[in-house]
Amino acid sequence: MKKTWTVMGALAAFVLCVASSVYAEVRTDIQAILANPNGFDGTKVEVEGRVESLRSRISGKGSPYTIFRIADNGESLSVFTLGDAPLKEGDTVRVTGMFQKVRYVSQYVFLNEIDATDGRVEKTGALKEEEEPG
Repeated sequence: MKKTWTVMGALAAFVLCVASSVYAEVRTDIQAILANPNGFDGTKVEVEGRVESLRSRISGKGSPYTIFRIADNGESLSVFTLGDAPLKEGDTVRVTGMFQKVRYVSQYVFLNEIDATDGRVEKTGALKEEEEPG
């Protein structure tokens, strides 16, 4: 009986470790990911940066999606998320999602991209209207 409880306890501990690692995200920066894309490939990451090259589109199936670059210190990554994200150029955001070194969609190939479909894109700060340059 004691052996059964020991085995069940070890199995429960293993399941908890695996489950927590699946949902755990790695908080990092864009430079670290680009320095070691193989090490982050398939990992849920969280990065912060500035929105650049913002584009909202409609897929061939009629689903809205948003793509942009998240930039920091002269380096950037692509970001994909479903829906029409309420962002504008220059917004400061925190992105959580699955980093993929290479992602294939139909005939398209995307490099160094964070897929935030099952993650999130949050504004962390933006220039106020009266502070915008121009």
